[in-house]
Amino acid sequence: MRGEKARAALAPKLTELSRKHKGDPERLRRAMAELRAKEGASPLAGCLPALAQLPVFFVMYHVFSTGSGAGDLLDHTLAGAPLGARWGGAFSGAPGLVYLGLFAVIAAVATWTYLRARRTTVPGAPGVARALPLLSFGTLVTAAVVPLAAALYLATSTTWTAVERALLHRG
Repeated sequence: MRGEKARAALAPKLTELSRKHKGDPERLRRAMAELRAKEGASPLAGCLPALAQLPVFFVMYHVFSTGSGAGDLLDHTLAGAPLGARWGGAFSGAPGLVYLGLFAVIAAVATWTYLRARRTTVPGAPGVARALPLLSFGTLVTAAVVPLAAALYLATSTTWTAVERALLHRG
């Protein structure tokens, strides 16, 4: 959150720099780097917590994909949809509604996150910085290829994170 707030505070200055150095991308890049160094704000601040979650997600994916260590978890259902099944052939009847509902939740959270991130993207920022807000839709793609149990985890964790960020930004 500190990194995000620091980037938001720098946004007006970065916008001014992008206007000032509009025709010279190399000079703009250097000026932005100098400003970030002077203010102590990294464009990658806050990435470590996201990276720390990757090993946990990989283990969960392995457990949900192979069933090893999951006990009988994957034999259970959620409103008629098996937790171990993937969405591919499940779009009929009650299981289809579970998958569609889950995708709707993830899509809504991804859209909200995308719009929020776009508001803080500085005009004239490098291509990577402009593309970062699109990563929120990666969760939707991921949910389409993992078993329902893992997709349910994704929906829960991304919704929790979005609500948490909204509450933290209020204060």
